[in-house]
Parts: sequence; structure tokens; C-alpha cells
Amino acid sequence: MYQTGSVNGLICLYLYSPNLKSDRAYICNPVTREYVILPSKYHGREGLLEVIYGLGVSSLTGEYKVVSAFQVEILPNSNKPSQPSVLEAEVYTLGTGQWRSLVPIPITYRLNRFQEFCGPFLNNHCHWIVSDNEILKENQFHGQSLAILKRCLCKLDTYHSELTIWVMKEYGINNSWHKEVVSSLVRTFPRRKVLPNGDRPSRPSVLEAEVYTLGTGHWRSIGSVPYWLNGSESPFLNNHCHWILPDKEDAPKKLSTFDFDKEAFQLFPSPPSESEFDRPQRLPM
Repeated sequence: MYQTGSVNGLICLYLYSPNLKSDRAYICNPVTREYVILPSKYHGREGLLEVIYGLGVSSLTGEYKVVSAFQVEILPNSNKPSQPSVLEAEVYTLGTGQWRSLVPIPITYRLNRFQEFCGPFLNNHCHWIVSDNEILKENQFHGQSLAILKRCLCKLDTYHSELTIWVMKEYGINNSWHKEVVSSLVRTFPRRKVLPNGDRPSRPSVLEAEVYTLGTGHWRSIGSVPYWLNGSESPFLNNHCHWILPDKEDAPKKLSTFDFDKEAFQLFPSPPSESEFDRPQRLPM
């Protein structure tokens, strides 16, 4: 399950399935532990390539909306104009119970949810990274993602062991992108074996944590983390980053957070189990 957007305390979660036949999206309120399961219309569609979600709120009406964009391959027997694919999209306004279709858009680029699940919301817009098909093949080891920093849109580029952060100082102005920091990722979360008496490991390994403060030019060690973190998505909310801990057969799924004031990790209340998710509840708006 991936976090694909957040706004005003609400979170959009996406339950991914490899064949796109059992995907599900949820809108959750982590404070009240209530959620809704969004209905799906695209399951079983022929030629479906990618599906992405975004969550936002209308500045005109105050309504919370989810956008679902799905890329559909143009099949050989189709009577549509010859093109690599078409981008279709639907909007779900919370409280209506249904999706509303938008006009399909012919595109020559490729959506890539494996590049980035989350479309950060800023200035009434959701944002994603798109790639040319050939560029996408060439940049398999070039990680890119978007984030919001001090109400500015940021682009994070990782290539081999180097992280570059670009910040758009003036929203929507192309020449306002500024390179804020270039840092080595070689020392990020190093892992080491724990060997009691110098022979056998008491546990597989230890996750060590470091903090990089922009402007300092170096990483600072803050000690070890007593558990493993799972996945690359780490949504930021209320001064904390959040991760899902790896599954264990004898334990329920748990969450971990990092407090940026105390610079400390701690466990966090987990969401309902999968069996509880199968019983949708109405999310009060």
C-alpha cells in the first residue's frame, strides 16, 4: 500500500496489484481512523498501462477531490488516431459517491507510478513527473520525486550515490528553479552486523540513522533504529515522517515515525487490519 497524496490531514492510499485487476484506493483520516473505499471503474480494461491518483481540495468550493489518471494503449484495431497512448482521467468529489469522466488527452509521454506514487498538492494543483518512453528506458537508475518544502515545489534527483534538490522559488515560473543542495548518499542509513563475542549475530543487522540539515554540507549520526523500515514512501505530517514496518507473521502491521524536533524514532498507531478495511465506513466531511 502506498501513500499517493495528502491535504489538510486527509491521506489518499493506493493498494497496488501487479496486474491492475484488484487495485484499490482509500481516503483516510488518521486522527479519527475513518476512511472510505473509492469505487473503481477501470478494472479489466484492455490496454491499460498505468494508473495514478492525486488528492486535493478546490480553492473555489472547498470540496475535496481525488483525480485518477490512467494511461490506455491505443490498440491496432482501434479507430482512434495513431498514437502511443491516450490519457484518460476521472474526478471523484468526496460525498458524491461516483466518478466523473474528463476529456481524454492524447499524449506522447509515459506515466510511471514506479517512479513516483505520490502527487504532491500545492496551489490548487497536483504534480507528477512524466517521461519520454526512450528517456524512461535510459534512466532506470535515475530516481526522481517531487515534494513540498516551505510551500515551494521541490524536485529530488538521485543518480548513483548523489542527491540533488531543486526548488521552484516562484510557482509556475520555469526559470525560477534553483539548485539548493548536492549531497552524497553513500553514508545514508549504513547497515552493520551485530556480533556478540565476535562470532554469531544476535540479530541480522542494525539500521543506523543520520540527519542532513540543509546548509551544513554534511551528515550527522543520531544512533541506531531498533527496527527495520519498509518502503521508500515517507509522508511528512505534523513535523513527522512516517514509515510502514515490515510484516511479521506473528505481529500486526505497525508504523514508525521520525520526530524532526527531537530527532528520534518512535512507534505510531497502525491503521486497521485488512479485514477491517473490507468494511467501509463513512468519512465525515
